[in-house]
Amino acid sequence: MKGPLDIHQFLLAHDVHHEIVRLRRHANTDHLAEVLGVTPRRCVALHPYRAGTTSGDVLVVLLAPADEPIEDALVILRLSDVLRHKLGDPLLITRARGELVSSITDYLASHLAPLLLPAEVVVVTTRALSDLASAIVYTPTGDGGTALGIRACDLIDLAHATVLPEAPVRQRRRPARIDLDQPAAIRLDEPEPTHRPTEPRTRDAMRSRDTVRPRDTPRPHDVSRPHDDGSDAVAPRRRIRAVAANVRSGPGTPLTAPATAAG
Repeated sequence: MKGPLDIHQFLLAHDVHHEIVRLRRHANTDHLAEVLGVTPRRCVALHPYRAGTTSGDVLVVLLAPADEPIEDALVILRLSDVLRHKLGDPLLITRARGELVSSITDYLASHLAPLLLPAEVVVVTTRALSDLASAIVYTPTGDGGTALGIRACDLIDLAHATVLPEAPVRQRRRPARIDLDQPAAIRLDEPEPTHRPTEPRTRDAMRSRDTVRPRDTPRPHDVSRPHDDGSDAVAPRRRIRAVAANVRSGPGTPLTAPATAAG
């Protein structure tokens, strides 16, 4: 079985900075973050799958942060697209059993490491792990008493892992409601407001509002308004002159008013 010493020598040969950490107690992948005292995001979980083809079974290892939820139905759908280009055969992908993992990788299934895997093993990684870039992550080494500390980008490079494409996000569309009984006109633009804002009631505004404006002169063709010839205003003036003349003539003189001229 392979172990931390094999991985250490492999990394030294490739001149990759790394660290073999001795754990306080034995731990598998599920409890690695708890024993190391780091966040699960910095620990790598390995998910093995079996891809059945017409030529035999192919082991597929998915690398992901320990806190990333893995849904088998969605992962299998995305793996099918990736493996179809690599294998070219119809695929039946399921979770791999521990016996298959140990027989192909020469690692204990509970302590499977992502390095030194056979060439026929397909390694893929999620986008979340590749986004960690140069951050230090921790992986199993094949031994429950140690862990490997290495940069995420170096791990993906040395494992020859393919980044799994993300599933397309479908935007939820709002259903349109159409009233067939009472069709309404479709307005593309909002109508402009017909009311005007109320002006402040200042003293100057009230004075200009109360000012009497001259009457409009009627147009010649406007027959709806009668023509004002001033006859209504001339008659009272003549009566006032007659009364004033009788008063100046002295007392005892009878007050007479001349007859109003016709028309």
